[in-house]
Amino acid sequence: VIPGKSACDSVASPDAQATIIQLVEMNDCKPCLLEDLYKWHLFDSHVYQRDSTDSEAEIMLIIFSEKTTEIETFLKFYDFELPVYVDTCGAFSSLNDIPRNKDYRTFLLSADNKVEIIGSPFLNENIKNIYADYLSRIKKTQH
Repeated sequence: VIPGKSACDSVASPDAQATIIQLVEMNDCKPCLLEDLYKWHLFDSHVYQRDSTDSEAEIMLIIFSEKTTEIETFLKFYDFELPVYVDTCGAFSSLNDIPRNKDYRTFLLSADNKVEIIGSPFLNENIKNIYADYLSRIKKTQH
């Protein structure tokens, strides 16, 4: 959990060429949340095999919940290392007109905060390939 940060702040990392955002409601099932966290960990660590100097994309979760202590405990217990913002009032979703449909709660932002891809790479193989192609193109332009 990033202290002192609001989900209303600009979420794109200044060093990353893209930011992948996953919006999560804590009242979704906890085993499902744990599975999603694990998938993002694998996506970040293994699928793209990035080292610490390679910042083509940053993965970030925004969790809607008023239970910040419960979320912090949950994330610490599972040693989750990706950035997490806790949105206690649903401001991010409201300000950005995010649909309620879970299929539209994952998206990739370009370095200038424009939505480039919508959809979870875990729910659809075609979307996963689109993410991979986009991130591969970014990596090629960096070198």
